[in-house]
Amino acid sequence: MLKKTLLLTFIFIAFSCSNSTPSGSNKNAGAVKWYGVQEGMDLAKKEGKGVIMFFYTDWCIYCKMMDAEVFSDVMISSFMNENFINIKINPEKSRETISVMGQSFTPMNFMGEIGATGFPTTMFWDKNQKPLTVLPGYTDKDRFLSVLKYIKDDCFTKKISLEEYMTDTSKCLK
Repeated sequence: MLKKTLLLTFIFIAFSCSNSTPSGSNKNAGAVKWYGVQEGMDLAKKEGKGVIMFFYTDWCIYCKMMDAEVFSDVMISSFMNENFINIKINPEKSRETISVMGQSFTPMNFMGEIGATGFPTTMFWDKNQKPLTVLPGYTDKDRFLSVLKYIKDDCFTKKISLEEYMTDTSKCLK
């Protein structure tokens, strides 16, 4: 009986150890680090990084798809966290003020100001906190990663279109 109990205990311990999370692993791998508007803009200025603003709502199916399929991708979330400050805003709930070039807006008014008419909307800002471009709607992860790299590499300042960049990324490096 004692041998049986010891054997079962040993099997249980061995099984438990084999299924445990390795020490030092990142439980948040694949998670984008999101900030509020003011905190994110202040941090971007301090760190000299560009900003990604993601406008969403709770009822938006495509917003949920962006979360589930794009932002949860480890390669995309790592790239976003390393190269940008990421701000997530629900304009229907947020009352934070967005201050841009001397003007202040509610998130909903700001969306109208930039011509955004639906959700999701992703807006990109350069390192000097100047708006670059708006990406309306759902974007699959391959295209989204290309857009991230295009903006990070400052290809827009070299007058290279996104389509040109996607066919030959070396054009931006010249």
